Amino acid sequence: MFTSEYTGIFPDDTRLFLTVGLLGAFTTMSTFSYETFKFFEMGEMIMLTKYVVGTIVFTLLAVYLSKIIVVTMMGTK
Repeated sequence: MFTSEYTGIFPDDTRLFLTVGLLGAFTTMSTFSYETFKFFEMGEMIMLTKYVVGTIVFTLLAVYLSKIIVVTMMGTK
């Protein structure tokens, strides 16, 4: 994806679809790392911080809420 961004091999819409859509589904951590690095590279430290903290907090919250739902449905602890 790095090469396509700087050489223009793919239009922006295609690159976004491949990065976030198709490849993102298979390589979530790679996409997270790439986007984090892009914020760093662009000097967007506030957005970088929001992105990293938000991703981690909401991911952990989703796991916790999923556990609560499953435990409630199963009737166990």
